[in-house]
Amino acid sequence: MGHPNNFFILAGAPKCGTTAIANWMKDWPGFHLHSKGKEPRFFTDFHDTSWTGPGADRFLQSAISNETEYLEGFAGEAGDWAIDASTDYLWCDASPELIKSWAQRFHVKIACILRDPVDRVISEYQHTLRDHLQSDGLRRSIDLENSRYQDHWQPLFYHLRRSRYFAKIEKYRQVFGDDFMVLGYHELQDPKALSENIARFLGCSILPTTPISRKNASHSYRMSGVAKFMRDPEARRMARFFVPKPFRAQMRNAVASVNQKQFIASLEDRAYIYQALEKDILACRAAEHIPTDGWHFQ
Repeated sequence: MGHPNNFFILAGAPKCGTTAIANWMKDWPGFHLHSKGKEPRFFTDFHDTSWTGPGADRFLQSAISNETEYLEGFAGEAGDWAIDASTDYLWCDASPELIKSWAQRFHVKIACILRDPVDRVISEYQHTLRDHLQSDGLRRSIDLENSRYQDHWQPLFYHLRRSRYFAKIEKYRQVFGDDFMVLGYHELQDPKALSENIARFLGCSILPTTPISRKNASHSYRMSGVAKFMRDPEARRMARFFVPKPFRAQMRNAVASVNQKQFIASLEDRAYIYQALEKDILACRAAEHIPTDGWHFQ
């Protein structure tokens, strides 16, 4: 069975548009996502860790440690491109060297996309609310990060750690040189320019331009109890007795739409996050190769 021998790796950062880009690119001719999803997490050492905390049981469900399974999960043939958009590669210390070893056997190009680090922290925190992983406030979640990291909570709780980009970017530049590029979150607003940028980087012809749909968007809830009820398997079974099948999806979507809201961080919390990340933010700002369009500087 054949498989692509070109690998486009979107290494992160989380909550910066990697899901949107990966799903956008999978419709390009000759580009393929893994059958288990966009994040196979193959180039990590995560299988050596006993993960804890909310959501830990689901964290490694899509992760792959077997090379044969990794390769066979990509459709296509030699000459095609495999898309691996595992966002943990940027912060995982083991990833650059593991990818480097892979690049000795396959053609590998690596990109990461970055957004304002403060916005990234807030989006990731809201993600934990969306998935009912915690009810702690934003600042408390940040204050608990170090202890949670030491206890091997799964990475959705590493808000500050995964927003410190500079040293990680420099490591990838050192290891991969011209085979590594950095994109800005603002570039998603211009799909034509972004597709041309990626095509030049990969050495492909200019590919068809289609809109980029927002994926994996974070949100919180007006009433978390309602959201939990709607996700409860027993509640869903009971609803089948009262709601005719043709109307179930429509009703579910209507309730979800009304119940969803965007978490708005206070100015004090934004300043608190900025202070914790200031050194890294200013280092990124001074680096010409790191796009900081749309970032807020205090």
